[in-house]
Amino acid sequence: MLLLLLACADPIAGTWLFTLSVTPDPEACADAEVSHNYTGAYVPGGAVEDELWTESVSDTVTDGLFFGRIEASGESYVLILGDAVYPGAGDADRWSFSWVNAVSHEEILEHASGYRFLVRSATETTTTVAGTFEDSSFNGTMEQGSLVSDTWEESDTWSEEARLAVGDNGETPVGGVLVRTDASGNEEPANNAAEAFDCGDATCLLTVSNSCGVSGDLSGKATEFGPEDEGWVSDASQAAGG
Repeated sequence: MLLLLLACADPIAGTWLFTLSVTPDPEACADAEVSHNYTGAYVPGGAVEDELWTESVSDTVTDGLFFGRIEASGESYVLILGDAVYPGAGDADRWSFSWVNAVSHEEILEHASGYRFLVRSATETTTTVAGTFEDSSFNGTMEQGSLVSDTWEESDTWSEEARLAVGDNGETPVGGVLVRTDASGNEEPANNAAEAFDCGDATCLLTVSNSCGVSGDLSGKATEFGPEDEGWVSDASQAAGG
């Protein structure tokens, strides 16, 4: 059935002029999420707000305007925006085009005496265009979300030989993320001391994740431009807020 649709007058494939309406969101980025196994440690609370005062922030931006091309690919479609390609999935007139771009990096430091330290950073960005095609028009949304996470794994205790290289408090920057309460009730930066059992396991774990997301209403109109026009059409655009 889909092959027959592609062979007939195709209501989807072609060059489209898209309009993106975005309302800036000051809370587009969530608070950092922290997971760990440091004994007695916690994320310190933020500043106490004065209940007599309230503050609101709002911004407005002009719509974005850009061309995109949709091409049949086997039994599906792909959306081309500039130099980016988004594979499609859908049925009839309802389609979604999406791509996840992920990058990760890992470093491991080990000592013959048993000390081990790992740091891993990962970034994942997801872009999705989804909506309905009808009568040479498109109505839907465009969303982009990002997730950045950093993970540290470190031996809870280590030898005198390893201390010559990594010191008494190791490599994990836990003191910038977690605190402990001392005997006097005061908060102090958490740490991983070489000779103390600071975590709930033989390996101390700390992960900090930050996520952001932005979305907007996306509308489109089919145009008369063909593949031979892509040389200039693909570069013609107006950025939202530009």
